[in-house]
Amino acid sequence: MSSPNTPYDDFDRILDTLRTALTGLPFAPESNYLTSPTTIDLDVADDSDEFVVTADVPGFTKDEIEITVSGNELRIHAEHEDPYDSFDEYLLQERNRDPETRMYLLPEPVDPTRASSRFNNGILTIRLPKRREE
Repeated sequence: MSSPNTPYDDFDRILDTLRTALTGLPFAPESNYLTSPTTIDLDVADDSDEFVVTADVPGFTKDEIEITVSGNELRIHAEHEDPYDSFDEYLLQERNRDPETRMYLLPEPVDPTRASSRFNNGILTIRLPKRREE
């Protein structure tokens, strides 16, 4: 037996619809992230004084990846500089060449001035130190 809808369910559905309309990205509240239809897979670890984010970004170069951090929001955007080959006709074309974006809301604000990243063989590792209380 399913539980009845509450006013909060309706409100959440309206917010999700608005968020999708404004960003163009579907929202999955249970996983705390915004994502594009093709997504960048993440692992996020809490290492006491920093968050360590590991992202799979195969097929992109480090110059094609943009990382932005604001407050506790992490955004990874990957876009091919030249997304199409010069072939006139394909017999088969399965490889995705669309831009990919992943946004994740960290549980605490971080200090982007102390952040670092490393990219090796399609794996992006981002270290985000938590914001120190002043």
